[in-house]
Amino acid sequence: MIKDLIKKKGMSLYRLSKNSGIPYTTINDIYHSRTNLKNCAAETVYRLARQLNVPMEELLEPYLSERN
Repeated sequence: MIKDLIKKKGMSLYRLSKNSGIPYTTINDIYHSRTNLKNCAAETVYRLARQLNVPMEELLEPYLSERN
């Protein structure tokens, strides 16, 4: 999900890091599935969603459906 959004925006991980204020290593770990987005702080999800121009719920949707 996050990979598709980043590619769709044509944004590098470095640029996403700089624009969002999220450390590059955190974004890199999320991108490469080493860190699960559902375990991230709400502010991190908010900043990613804002930079990718999608609602936070859309980023978290795959993880919310796991609980059902």
